[in-house]
Amino acid sequence: MHVFRYTTNQYLNILECLPRHLTVMGNPLETLQEQAILSSLGNLIKIQEVITPEDIGKLPEGETLLLSDNLFLTPEFLDTFLIAARKQQVNQIYCAAIPTSTQIVRDFVQPLCSSPITGDLLLLGLFYACITQQQIPINLSIAQPIPIDLLDEPLEQLALPPLSTQKPQAEQIAFEPINIIPTTDFAPLRINTSKCLALPIEHWVHLLTVNIPFGIYSDAIRFRDRADLLFYPWQSNQQLPNNIRELVIISEGCQIDPSATIIGPTFLGKNVRIEPGTTIVASVLGNNCLVGQGNQIRLSVLNDGVILPPATNIILWSFLGRGSLVN
Repeated sequence: MHVFRYTTNQYLNILECLPRHLTVMGNPLETLQEQAILSSLGNLIKIQEVITPEDIGKLPEGETLLLSDNLFLTPEFLDTFLIAARKQQVNQIYCAAIPTSTQIVRDFVQPLCSSPITGDLLLLGLFYACITQQQIPINLSIAQPIPIDLLDEPLEQLALPPLSTQKPQAEQIAFEPINIIPTTDFAPLRINTSKCLALPIEHWVHLLTVNIPFGIYSDAIRFRDRADLLFYPWQSNQQLPNNIRELVIISEGCQIDPSATIIGPTFLGKNVRIEPGTTIVASVLGNNCLVGQGNQIRLSVLNDGVILPPATNIILWSFLGRGSLVN
């Protein structure tokens, strides 16, 4: 399999970087692309970088995969596309496409997206060809779309705890929040997401999308499915399987106060400090982060070196860049 990645040159001015360098779920986008490719095709695959698809010249003999550097995709999406593409005719170029009729595409993919639309299909920067005879010139304009259903499903299980919890006097910490937020019980959030996802990142809103509904919530579905598989062996053996530790990742040097509440799936980086009275629902933290006393963090994706002073209260959907300091 020949794998090529081409540059879109879509510089996101507000974020001051190219899409491939954006941080998604704590990793650069290009790293997530490589992980998806290696997961689907094996560890021996080498990704070749090109400026434009035309730099490839003629498609080499055998299988060829070509993707843009701004495309966020999950291993499940790539697997589904490759299975469908390998069933098509040889010596033809095929393009991944997603139907615009589904709720998840209308809500999260289509807005602010400049990708071409053919009929009710939104074309993505992901191409496949299997050349068996002679090398043919690359021409993406003649690529045949292969519709891939994102298989969106509502995720209602991720209910949020109250914004503030009344504790017994003996358990209360010596801290009064500056910005008082009334105690409110949130109903479970209903968001359509999936494990089979793809989105070209062309706007900072897309970055929020791939971190929260396509990131946190998608991981929650994986967590739920794996937990279902693990539940029955645990019920019969009355002990946790060895691979249960894979569901939550905590790196070295973390300091977590016993009064803090963490609801996973949560990934913590190195040297993270979480002070008393903090509530974290499903956040991905970065390295060297400080979460101050009494903070209420919901579905937030933080980055390396983020500092949240006491009672900052990052509520619901939020995204913080590297080295952020919130006053």
